[in-house]
Amino acid sequence: VRAARLAAFTDLLGMLVEYGVPLPAAFRLAGAASSDPLTADRAAAVEARLAAGAPLADALKGQGLVPDWVTWLAAAGERRGGLGPALREVAGVYRRQTDARSAVLRS
Repeated sequence: VRAARLAAFTDLLGMLVEYGVPLPAAFRLAGAASSDPLTADRAAAVEARLAAGAPLADALKGQGLVPDWVTWLAAAGERRGGLGPALREVAGVYRRQTDARSAVLRS
């Protein structure tokens, strides 16, 4: 379930970033769209840190919103000007995990 929620969250976040939504607002919107209140709360905390001027990696650290590898990949994507595609790739990873787990449960 967590992988499916992370897939949806990171996919929407990536889409918002690709369409030029400022990063703090993108976190707020993606969090608000989540069906998980914990994800929404953690996204709001990241939004506040970003709005205060924290770099993305620092804003994500210690919030429990995404695993460390996602924080690293997002920071690398941000540095290279490819944050949106990096987040969409993360969504794909989580979507494939969800699909694989579903296939195992169906068999």
